[in-house]
Amino acid sequence: MGLKGKFPLGVAGCLSLTGLDLSYNMIYGNIPNNISRLLRYVTALDLSSNQLSGEIPMDFADCSYLNGLKLDNNQLTGQIPAQIGMLFRLKSFTVTKNRLSGPVPQFNSSAIPAESYANNAGLCGSPLPPCRENTRIAVIVGAAVGGVTVAALAICIGFMFISRKPFILHKVFKK
Repeated sequence: MGLKGKFPLGVAGCLSLTGLDLSYNMIYGNIPNNISRLLRYVTALDLSSNQLSGEIPMDFADCSYLNGLKLDNNQLTGQIPAQIGMLFRLKSFTVTKNRLSGPVPQFNSSAIPAESYANNAGLCGSPLPPCRENTRIAVIVGAAVGGVTVAALAICIGFMFISRKPFILHKVFKK
């Protein structure tokens, strides 16, 4: 349709809207954080092949009638909200060709195949390869920094003690 600009907020006035296909346009910016209030009864939403950026709003989890959600080929970043996995009617979900990272949601209603997450190098978790535990790395780095700090403090205290000791002995022998 050749639409250009930000997400059309005017769709909120379409109270009987159940399907919306805005794919292959030039819509840019963030997906509205109140998407569930704009599209109360939407069952199918296709926002693929636009220039949408920012994070996927958690508010999608309140689109309780949603059967299909396509967010492919945009510039979305951040994590996919885990709450989206609780949409019991959702049968298809695709986010290919974005810049998403973190664990993928565990869907209660259906199995979303690995192909639905393609070309998002940072995504992990079933059906994709398992996520690496970053907490272990953080603990190791934290322990190393803490150890170096304690060692440096001990050395400083040691030097202060050694440098004052001759001074104290000098005072004793002077008397």
